[in-house]
Amino acid sequence: MTTAYKLQLLSKKDYPQLTPSDKIYYSKYPYKVKLKDNIVFYDSQRWSEILDWFYPDHSQHASIRSAFSRIVYLDSKKLLDEFIHFFADQIISISGPVSKAHIKMLQTKVNQTTRYQEYEIRQQKWFRDYDTKVHFFIPYTYGSGFSNYTKRLEEVHKALDTAKNVLEEYKVYGSVRRTRFIYMQEKELEDLELFIKLKHPGVTLLKTSCLVIR
Repeated sequence: MTTAYKLQLLSKKDYPQLTPSDKIYYSKYPYKVKLKDNIVFYDSQRWSEILDWFYPDHSQHASIRSAFSRIVYLDSKKLLDEFIHFFADQIISISGPVSKAHIKMLQTKVNQTTRYQEYEIRQQKWFRDYDTKVHFFIPYTYGSGFSNYTKRLEEVHKALDTAKNVLEEYKVYGSVRRTRFIYMQEKELEDLELFIKLKHPGVTLLKTSCLVIR
């Protein structure tokens, strides 16, 4: 599917205020600029100039959101550079893609029906060693046998116990009876999925990969 926005990399060298973006904003804008002004304290002249720049020439390719903070979203690096050229003195931070792996993460569809992300941006792996976090989950549509919350939780914990016996390297944060997550190496995921499917067919494993960006 063709998208209207253009994903191009940004570098800290060229954009000192750069931070990695966590998503494509509103499914349209890869770039986000946070302004130093807000709805309480702002430079009225500069804000008027920003609005003049925005309307009508750029309203199809940018968006301005003004809650307490003021944010400008842009659909291309070219437009971002133009905005910086005119309003660099107004900018606190810039968010956008910083690597090819980051672009892949941004382009990957995130499952909106469950509370997990397919990728998580971090400065280092979980507990310095683990590149994958797995959420043990029973879909609400799976079988009447797991309609009761307590039964669902018991089955998840049994699956976690199975995982502890299968994996060579793992980390459970806190008590296995109080969590639904396990940290592990991605190379072991295929074996884990096989054992869970055989022993706990009602349990779904939702993987979150660590994307390290320093």
